[in-house]
Amino acid sequence: YLLFSAIVVGVSGEMTSQDGITGLLNFLNPVVVKIGIIIAVLAIATSFISLGHVLRDLYHEDLSISSSLSWILVIVPPMAIYLMDHVTFVEVLEFSGAVTVGISGLLLGMMYLKVKSKESKNLLVINAPSVLVYASIGVFIAGVMYEIVKGLL
Repeated sequence: YLLFSAIVVGVSGEMTSQDGITGLLNFLNPVVVKIGIIIAVLAIATSFISLGHVLRDLYHEDLSISSSLSWILVIVPPMAIYLMDHVTFVEVLEFSGAVTVGISGLLLGMMYLKVKSKESKNLLVINAPSVLVYASIGVFIAGVMYEIVKGLL
């Protein structure tokens, strides 16, 4: 993604379009832009599929939610956000990414605290103070809440 962003901004500069690709039509051959669109769609689709499977597995295996409902929880929120009239594709990616990363960070912190509370403390490579872990969890929760509120406004 970083390479993609660097190339797009490097080519189109301040004239970068909202989707990043169509603005390249002013600078590149349309065939090159179409190839870029295909690559971008494949990159986004494969990323969504892999993250979707991980999130579905988390819902299903870790939270004991049925397989069908797990898939619904993965697919419906981004689709519902995208179908809203005033939301762009980039905003859907931003929202989905922020919420997914926030939930992942929250769960990671909670798992760390659970392992730390067990007698298997010798499994921990890093012995972080609990206050630091709770602060990190708070930051992740605040980030998710901010993104949700920003998305509703």
